[in-house]
Amino acid sequence: MKRTTRMAGAVLACILSAGLPAYAGDSAASLDQRYVAHEARIDARMSEFHQELQITPAQESLWQAYAGAVHRNLEDARNQMVLEIQHAPATAPEHFESMLALKERQMKNLRDIAGTFNALYLAFSPAQKRLADEHFARARAAMLKRAEGR
Repeated sequence: MKRTTRMAGAVLACILSAGLPAYAGDSAASLDQRYVAHEARIDARMSEFHQELQITPAQESLWQAYAGAVHRNLEDARNQMVLEIQHAPATAPEHFESMLALKERQMKNLRDIAGTFNALYLAFSPAQKRLADEHFARARAAMLKRAEGR
């Protein structure tokens, strides 16, 4: 279970933060455009995952809690990036403090997502657990492949 939690957390962190880095030249409007596209990709992945797992009616409320946590994280990530763009740190120490605060918030959000996913995972059948484990293993492999290409 701990291995699954770590793997899910690592994969979710990369999936949720991918495509949303704040660049110095970005505006809140351009970030909004990227965010909408990113959210659409996440929605598609979540829908595919829901179908792949064949979530049962009894599991649906746990799935909705997980999906809600994912979407709250996306919204919070977007809001934090907008704040970063609008209120960029002026000094190097302020930059590091800002980065630390952002990472702490991301960790809190990831813990929320992992907690809701773990509750859902406990309700899975053995076949669903295997599918979920395979899903996140594929996502992790793809993430690592992308990281190697950078």
